[in-house]
Amino acid sequence: MKPVGLAVKCALFFCLIGTHLARASASPAVPAPDLEALFQRTNGWIGADVAYSVALDEGTSLWLYGDTLVGEVSEGKRRNAKMINNSIALQSLGHAPQYFYRTNSDGTPASVFAPDDGTNSFFWPWDGARTARGLFLFFTQVRHTDDKSAWGFQLFSASCAFVSNPDSPPASWKTTLKKEPWADFRGKTATAYGWSAVKFQNYIYVYGTTAGAAGATVARAPQASLDDFAQWRFFSHGQWQDDPKEATPIFPDKPPEGTVRWLPALGRFVLVYSEGLSGDIMLREASEPAGPWSEPRAVYQCPDTKRSKAYFCYAGKAHPELSEPGELVITYAVNSNNFFDLFNDPLLYWPRFLRLKFPW
Repeated sequence: MKPVGLAVKCALFFCLIGTHLARASASPAVPAPDLEALFQRTNGWIGADVAYSVALDEGTSLWLYGDTLVGEVSEGKRRNAKMINNSIALQSLGHAPQYFYRTNSDGTPASVFAPDDGTNSFFWPWDGARTARGLFLFFTQVRHTDDKSAWGFQLFSASCAFVSNPDSPPASWKTTLKKEPWADFRGKTATAYGWSAVKFQNYIYVYGTTAGAAGATVARAPQASLDDFAQWRFFSHGQWQDDPKEATPIFPDKPPEGTVRWLPALGRFVLVYSEGLSGDIMLREASEPAGPWSEPRAVYQCPDTKRSKAYFCYAGKAHPELSEPGELVITYAVNSNNFFDLFNDPLLYWPRFLRLKFPW
């Protein structure tokens, strides 16, 4: 069986399932079927999870997807489909995205990004940030340990990639990759940074989770030097210092994926993430990237879990560059513990869109 979504995969390493948080009595976010329709296809790219978006310019977004199905949809089923580990899309705002993945010499689909270190592993994407210098992207590196199990995988590294020519077609991107020196999971204090990245003033703030730690952490580096790890500084007890082992939690949750984004209309940062696999999409706010952060609020409860006990929802994220004035666009994913449901139920494994209106 192939592995399921990124949140499930990372949960084993980051002990995702935590305390039961207070929930709102109603869901202020509402479905946005008009946005979903732009992303649905019946051939080629036919579904994926993760779904980070990175603004490349004022009118174009880059979408980063995890495990991706390539094939066709007919008669209510996915057919002739192959799963690859990552794909991307470019979207001119208001239009359908243009999907991209590579092909092998025999014409079969292949991931856009793949390790070249001989470890028989693959990349799952995290967040990224566009700067004047180029495009930075974050990846976790994973390998299978049991192809017959949905849980047969091992996270062992995280990397920061730099694309020097992000305005060129993706097939001609020039990419360099550097492994995060603190993300060595052979030790007990390894931290992988990159589940969210946000520009603020002269820095990029990058959010991470340490295995066994009490919550999420944050680091920062100059925008032009994000791939120079010597310039990273880590938030520790209200100060920025150079030892990653001294980083202290900024909030108790440990989301394996999510987004911190600046919302000019509110003058605040907003964190959007899924609470485990419960289907609750949570929101926190802060005036500074390191907080202090507000208490979490549930803004949506995924209804798809009621269709089947095997279904679960995850991968909540915000996309302000897609949002109209007075709202925040949010996505999430729906998956199943039964891998074959992805083929028998094509309503699964698409980016599901929501609109959250101000004030919430």
